[in-house]
Amino acid sequence: MATVPPTRLPASYVLPLRWTSPGPITGLSEYLARLVTLVDETIVVDASPREIFRVHADQLPGPVRHVRPALPPAQMARSPG
Repeated sequence: MATVPPTRLPASYVLPLRWTSPGPITGLSEYLARLVTLVDETIVVDASPREIFRVHADQLPGPVRHVRPALPPAQMARSPG
């Protein structure tokens, strides 16, 4: 019996990310590589320091959109409640 591939979802997956020190990103990259096959758009909004942002950019899968947040991290406070 043939395996039916999963249906691609018309959805966007947004992952906020902010690492203050370098670390292995292999597990996250592997997860995102699988995820990009399941949803239309995968975005990582990375507020990590510049050097770490560059490492992430090099190690994330190609189809992932890797962007900086529009606001500095200090201005992205959670809303009360």
